[in-house]
Amino acid sequence: FLECVVKVLNEINSQHKQGNKKQLFGELESAVPVNTFLYLAKLFARNKQHIIDLATGVDLPEGAVTVRILHILANVTGLWEHYTRITHNTPFLECVVKVLNEINSQHKQWYQRRVRGNQFLQVKTGLLDSILDTICFYNDVGEKCHRVKHTHPYALTYTPLCIEVIRAGLQVTANLCVGNHAVQGAVWARLYPKMFTVLLKSIDKQVKNYVSCIMFHCTAWNGSQALQDMWMSEAGVSLIRTCLMLCEQPHCLEWSQLFIEGLICVEQFIPLYEKCTDDNRLIFTLLEILSEKIRSSPIGNKKQLFGELESAVPVNTFLYLAKLFARNKQHIIDLATGVDLPEGAVTVRILHILANVTGLWEHYTRITHNTPFLECVVKVLNEINSQQPIKFDQPKEEVTPDGSFAIRREIIRIITNMSCNNKAHQDKVRVLGGVHTILNHCVVDKQNPYLPQWSIVAIRMLTDNNQENQDIIRSLQSTGIVQDKEMEKLGIEVLKMDGDKPRAAAVHPTD
Repeated sequence: FLECVVKVLNEINSQHKQGNKKQLFGELESAVPVNTFLYLAKLFARNKQHIIDLATGVDLPEGAVTVRILHILANVTGLWEHYTRITHNTPFLECVVKVLNEINSQHKQWYQRRVRGNQFLQVKTGLLDSILDTICFYNDVGEKCHRVKHTHPYALTYTPLCIEVIRAGLQVTANLCVGNHAVQGAVWARLYPKMFTVLLKSIDKQVKNYVSCIMFHCTAWNGSQALQDMWMSEAGVSLIRTCLMLCEQPHCLEWSQLFIEGLICVEQFIPLYEKCTDDNRLIFTLLEILSEKIRSSPIGNKKQLFGELESAVPVNTFLYLAKLFARNKQHIIDLATGVDLPEGAVTVRILHILANVTGLWEHYTRITHNTPFLECVVKVLNEINSQQPIKFDQPKEEVTPDGSFAIRREIIRIITNMSCNNKAHQDKVRVLGGVHTILNHCVVDKQNPYLPQWSIVAIRMLTDNNQENQDIIRSLQSTGIVQDKEMEKLGIEVLKMDGDKPRAAAVHPTD
C-alpha cells in the first residue's frame, strides 16, 4: 500500500513540474502563462533592429536584452506541445524570417566589401612583389649555374635548390590568384609574357604545371583582360600552343589541360582551333580535350540562352564543328569508300564528337534541331552507299581500325539522335531517301561495329508517330534470299515458305 502511495505522489509531482494544470484556450497551459511569451514576442518584434545590428557587427550594448529575449523564445518554441499559441503565432514567425533575411543580405554586402579590401592586401603590403622577385631571382641563378657548369662543376649543386624555391613560389602565387582579380592583374603584369615563356620551358614538370595553373586562374572567366592580351600578341598565342603541347604524351599536365578547357568554356575554341590548323597533332589534342570535357561534365546548368540549356561547353563550338564537317564532307566520302586520305582523319574525329553531342539532345537543341546539318549528313550517307554498297555476304574476318573505321555507324548515330521526337527531321530523312539507305545498313559490317543495332534504332526513331515512314516499311516486298556461306557450313538453308516470310530449314551438310 505504501509503495502504491509513493507511485501516486511521484506521478502527481511529475505532472506538476511539467505544468499540466489546466486546459485553457484549447491548449495545454504550463506553469508559466503563455501571455508572458506573447509579450516577449512583441518586444522582440519592436526591437528587431537590435538583433540585425548586432548580427552584422555593430556594437550595441542596449541590444543585449533583446538577445536574451531571443534565447528565451528559442527555448519556448521548442515546447510546442505546451505553448501552441506562441508556436502557432504566424506574425511572430514572419518577423523572425524577415530579420534573418535582412541579416543575410547585410552580411553578404559586408563580406563583399571585406573581400574587395583583402584582394588588394597582398599587393599593397608588397608580399606578392617579394614572391615574384624570388621566382625571377632564382630562375636567373639557375640559368647562370647551368651555363657555367663546364667551367665550374660545383655550380650544379645550386640548380635543385633553385627549382625547389621556384616551385614553391609559383604554388603560393597560384593560390593567391584564386578568385582574386587584383593579384591576377599584378601577376600578369609582372610575368607575362617573358617569364611565362621561360618557365614553361623549365626542366621541372611541376614548375610548368604551376605556371599553367596561374594562367588558368587569370584567363578562365569571361571578360578577362589577360585573355585578350594573349590573343593580341604572337607571344600569347605561342604560350597557348605550348600549353596544348603539354597536354600530350609524355607530359599530360593536369593544369595545362584545365587551362585549355577553360579557354573552351569561355567560347575561345574557334580562335584556338584556327590558330592550330597548321599542325594536325595540336588539332587532334584539342579535339581530344573537347571530347573528354563532353564525357566528364556535359551538364553545367549555368544559364538559359537562346531558349536552350547551355552546358559547360558553349553550343557555338559544336555549330562550328558542324560547319567544318559540311565543308570537308568529301573527306568522309573518300575515306568510307576506300580512298587513302590522311588529311581526312581530323574530319572523322569531328564526326565522332558530333555523334556524341547530338545524343545530348536535351542540352544542345541548337545542334540537334539544325536541319541543314541533318541534310548534309543524310546526303553523305546516300553518297557513300551509292558508291560502295554494303554486301550481305562479305567475308567475316578480323579487321584493323583505319581511317574509315565506324564512319557509317557514326553517321547513322547522328541521324538517329536528330530524329528522336522530331517529326520535321523524320520527314526530311524520308524526302532525302535516307530511310531506304538506312535499311540497307541493317547488316554486320567489319568496319562498322554495332552497325545493324544502330540502324534498327534509327528505323525505330524515324517511324515513331510517323505514318508516312511506317508506310515505307510496310510496303517493302521480298525480292530474294541471300544464302550465307557460314550457315551452309552448319547445314542450314534459308527457304521461302508461308508466303513471303523466310524460314530456316535444317539440311544435311554436303561432303
